[in-house]
Amino acid sequence: MLADAARAAKLDDLLDLILSASEVAVFKPDPKIYQLAVDRLNAPRENLAFLTANAWDAAGAAHFGLQVVWVNRFGRPRERLPGTPRATVTQLSEVANVLWPSS
Repeated sequence: MLADAARAAKLDDLLDLILSASEVAVFKPDPKIYQLAVDRLNAPRENLAFLTANAWDAAGAAHFGLQVVWVNRFGRPRERLPGTPRATVTQLSEVANVLWPSS
């Protein structure tokens, strides 16, 4: 399903890897999902950026220790869950400035 969605959005050539919760048979915000990215990318969690439009997913990934950018297009409130995103933006065009700010 994810590969089909990436292909339909014409993003498949831009992606090196697509990870799915089905690989670990649990659902977010279970930490095993986020650990899958750490394991498959062989990188420390604090070096991985995680973008999401879902408040609960932003909280879960931030609580796990990923660098989270919450794309909050509609001004939704934060979830009352542990974990604070590194940044909140309202559109994808803002993400690059958050992850790689100008010196």
